[in-house]
Amino acid sequence: FGISFIYGATGTTSIPGVAANIDILLGSPMGLLSVVLMIAGLGFKIALVPFHMWAPDTYQGSPSVVSSLLAAGSKKMGFVAAFKVFMIALIALQAEWTTAFAVLAVITMTLGNVVALSQTSVKRMLAYSSVAQAGYITMAFVVMSKTALAGAILYALSHGFMKAGAFIATAAVVYMVLSEKKDSETPDDIDNFRGLGRRMPVTALCMTIFLFALAGIPLTAGYMSKFVLFASTIEAGLVWLAVIAILNSAISLFYYARVVKYMYFLPSDGEKIAEPMPYTFAMLIAVIFVLAIGFWSEPFLYWAMEAAKVLI
Repeated sequence: FGISFIYGATGTTSIPGVAANIDILLGSPMGLLSVVLMIAGLGFKIALVPFHMWAPDTYQGSPSVVSSLLAAGSKKMGFVAAFKVFMIALIALQAEWTTAFAVLAVITMTLGNVVALSQTSVKRMLAYSSVAQAGYITMAFVVMSKTALAGAILYALSHGFMKAGAFIATAAVVYMVLSEKKDSETPDDIDNFRGLGRRMPVTALCMTIFLFALAGIPLTAGYMSKFVLFASTIEAGLVWLAVIAILNSAISLFYYARVVKYMYFLPSDGEKIAEPMPYTFAMLIAVIFVLAIGFWSEPFLYWAMEAAKVLI
């Protein structure tokens, strides 16, 4: 609907064409309405609060590998579209949408992390975590610098590997539970992660790496992405926004660490089982990239900066 208003005013849906004819929307009610509708539509796609309610139910109700695809692929394409639409086509209307994105970023990261604290379903916890991560990436729309956008692009890439790996690890646990209790209605419950470090050591180790990366522990992709993005926010003078983001990262460490506690510090009566090879192979690929971006971030950051130059 927002696109239809933009087309009606500018006569084109071409992104460069809209940018070239955007003057007609400046200061007009139609321009403001277009921005509001575009934020709502793309905000739904990337699960910004309050357009996020589909995400937890969909991620929990879908097979874990499908949830992995949604979190790692579909959601990231939403950010690609939002970057191109707002930073190229609607850049002349920046004054109308910058404040809105600032508010949405703060609300999204805070609600996502706070609600994730109380979840007992690991898939639903990862879903709310994904909502919070969307709030971090949205900070780039507020800062609007090449460094911030490069950080957001690097974050999107890193999050794809971290979140996909975490969902695949959860899928391996679900496979284990269903092979033992075929009638289990909650195979992704956190109680099923008890003693996973002994029962499925490779899966538990990979899951630990993914969770610590999502929390922003150093030498992981999550740390490098957050460092670049948060540093650019401070550099732009938006210290308050960076502080809120850092506090939210601290909150997230609690529910990530809780899963690790269940895997390594709580006992389980189950026996060690053979880990499903397709899941293990996929997790190891994700681990390689999560650690590579953390240990050897220079080429990835260079690619992100080159991509940012196209947009800003």
